[in-house]
Amino acid sequence: MESIINLLKISLVALSIVLSFACTDIKTDTGKTYTEKNHEILKEIVLCHCLYSVDSSLKTHEGSSGFFFNRINYDPQVFYIIDSIIPLYKPKYVGLTGNKLGLAECISLYKSDTLMKEIRKMDRFMAKE
Repeated sequence: MESIINLLKISLVALSIVLSFACTDIKTDTGKTYTEKNHEILKEIVLCHCLYSVDSSLKTHEGSSGFFFNRINYDPQVFYIIDSIIPLYKPKYVGLTGNKLGLAECISLYKSDTLMKEIRKMDRFMAKE
C-alpha cells in the first residue's frame, strides 16, 4: 500500500513539473514580435487591475497581476499609469435591474482600441530587447 502511495506521489510530482513547463513560459515564439508580446501581457495586467477595481477583495486574495508582471519587460512605473488609465477609459454600464456590470466593463476596456493606444504610449518604459 505504501509503495502505491509513493508511486502516486511521484506521478503527481512528474505531472506538475510537466504542466509547469507547459504553462509558465508565456514568452514562447508565437510569431509575435517582442513588443507585441509585451503589449499583450500588459493588456492582461490592465484587465487584472480593472477587476481589482471592481472587487477590492481580489487585490488581496488574487495574484494574477504579479504573475503577468513577472513576464513583461516594463519599468514598474507602468502600474501607476495603468491605475490612472482604468477610471478614465473603463465604460460605465448598469444592468436593467440596476446591477453593476463591472466584469463587462473590464472586458470592454480590455478589448478597446483606446486601451491599445494607451499601451503603445507606454513603450518608452519597455526594456530594450
